[in-house]
Order: sequence, then C-alpha cells, then structure tokens
Amino acid sequence: MDVDGEEYAFAYKPGDRIKLKKDAYFREREKATRLLDIICTKCGAKVLLYQKDGRGELHRCYIDRILDPAKYEKLQHIANLRKDDMPMLTCGKCNALIGYPMLHREGRLAYFLIKSTYLKRKSKIIGE
Repeated sequence: MDVDGEEYAFAYKPGDRIKLKKDAYFREREKATRLLDIICTKCGAKVLLYQKDGRGELHRCYIDRILDPAKYEKLQHIANLRKDDMPMLTCGKCNALIGYPMLHREGRLAYFLIKSTYLKRKSKIIGE
C-alpha cells in the first residue's frame, strides 16, 4: 500500500520474522500475544501492523506496540511526546479517520480506534 511515497511504505512483508516486544506490559497480560493487521474498512488498505498483548477486544493501539509503518512507529521514540503532538490515525490510501490520540489511565499514549472504521486480521508476519 505504498501511497504518497515512503511515508506509508510498510517495512515488513508476509512471511517476515520479527522480534516481539517483551516488557512489563507483556508479562502482565499473560503472554497472550498476536500480531494484527489493522485494515481500513473504506478502501481495504493496511493501516498498521500492531502487537496485541492480552485477551479481549481491540479498543486502542498503544504507540509502543505499533510496528509498522514508520510514520506511526517512530512516535514511540520521541522524548516527551504528548497526545496533542500526535497525528490522527488515518488510512494512507483514502485518508479516512481510523482513530485519534489518547492518554490511557496507565499513562501510556495510544490511539483510540473508532468502531466500524477498521478491521483486524491476524498478520502473516511471524512474531518470535
């Protein structure tokens, strides 16, 4: 889904192997981890590659669990990032709004996902 040049280019392809992030949140959530492709319902384009930890529904995407594309993955490396500084989560192909920035009660920055704007599918990228 390369739209608008490299900004929305995805680094990982189906079949790639990537290392999962294993931190305190991973251990708290019973090690139930899976990689998900977040897909725009409007055009069918892949929006994010996300590491979902724990059970339950997907309501938000923490920025430290976004693996691809670089536009959103690099947010976790910005020191002193505030939710007001984060861009809206939009589809790279049709520019549909998928989610908006939030600060979760744990103090973690995330995107709150708007229902019916996205689909989630188990990714074909392999997490180790």
